[in-house]
Amino acid sequence: MNGKVVALLGISLLILAGLVGLANIGELKEILGSADPLMVVLSAFSYTLAITFFAVIWQLLIGSARLELRFIDNLRLVFSSVFFNVVTPTASYGGEAVRAYLLTKKFNQDTGVGAATIVAHRIIGTLSNSAGTLILGLYLITRYAVPPVLLVIILVVTLSSFIGFVVVLYFGLKIEWSTRFAEKIFNLIGRFREVTEEKRESVNENLMSYHEGLSVLLKSRGTLIYSMLLGLVAWFFVNLVAVLAFKAVGGTISVENFLLIFTFFSVSRLIPTGLPEFVGSKEAILAALYAASGLPVSTSVAVIILIRLATQLWMILLGGAVTLQLGFEGFREKA
Repeated sequence: MNGKVVALLGISLLILAGLVGLANIGELKEILGSADPLMVVLSAFSYTLAITFFAVIWQLLIGSARLELRFIDNLRLVFSSVFFNVVTPTASYGGEAVRAYLLTKKFNQDTGVGAATIVAHRIIGTLSNSAGTLILGLYLITRYAVPPVLLVIILVVTLSSFIGFVVVLYFGLKIEWSTRFAEKIFNLIGRFREVTEEKRESVNENLMSYHEGLSVLLKSRGTLIYSMLLGLVAWFFVNLVAVLAFKAVGGTISVENFLLIFTFFSVSRLIPTGLPEFVGSKEAILAALYAASGLPVSTSVAVIILIRLATQLWMILLGGAVTLQLGFEGFREKA
C-alpha cells in the first residue's frame, strides 16, 4: 500500500470520525437503531436503478459508435467501473480506465472508439447532473424561502459548474483552436518554469479524447436527446437516495423538505473535491449544508451514514461481486 493510499484512508477516517464526533453518540445510535429497513433497502435500490439507467445511456452511445456489446455485459462493466471508482484513489477516474481496458481486452472492441464512448458517457453524466441541479435549484429558490447562505451556495455551485462545463464543451468542439490555445499557455508558463514534453502531450491527448467523445455524442441528434433524458432520470434516482435515507430516520417529507434534501445532495456531488469517493469529502459537504438548513446534527450524520451504506458499501458488495465474476471468467478463458 503506497503513501497516497494510506494518506487518503487517513483523511477518510478523520472525516468520518469528525462527523460522528459532532453528533450525540447516544442519539446517533438510537436514530440508526430505529431506522426503517424498508427505506434503507429502497435507498440502495434507487441507487442501483440510477446506475442501470446510466448503463442504458452507454448502450445508446455504443450503438451509435457501431460497437457490439450485449446489454448484460455493458451492465457488468458499468457496475465494475463504479466499484473501482469507490475503492481506488483516483478521484472517480479509475473505473473508466478499467472499463476501457475490459471493453478492449475482454470484449474485443476498438480501443479508440470504445474510449470515446466512455468519455461521451461521462460528458452526459456531468451535463445532466449540472442541468438538473441548476433547474431544481432555481425552482427551489423562486418558490420557497431559502436561507441566504444556502441561496449563495446553490447559485455559485450550480452556475459555476454549468458555465464551466459549457466552456469545456467549447474547447472540446474547437479542437484546433484548443490545441493552439494550450500551446500558448505552455509557452507563457515556460517563461517562468519548464514545461515537459510529456505534460504537453498529456494535455493534447486529453483534449483529443474529449473531442472524440463529443463526436460520438453529436453523431446522432436522437442519441444525444435520449441520452440527456435518461441522464436526468439517473440523476433523479441518485438524489432520491438522500430523500429515502432521510425518510428512513423518521424525517418528515414535505414538498419543501424533499426539494431541499434533493438539492443539497445534488449540489454536494457537483463540488469538485478531486478526492475519491471513499474519502467522504462529499459527506462532509452534505453535513455542512444540512447544518446550515437547521437539521439536527445527529439526524444529519445518521442520514449521511445511511447514504454511504446505500451507495458506497452497497457498490463495494455488488460491484465487487461483479468484478470478481469478470475476473474468474478471464481466468477460465486463459485456461
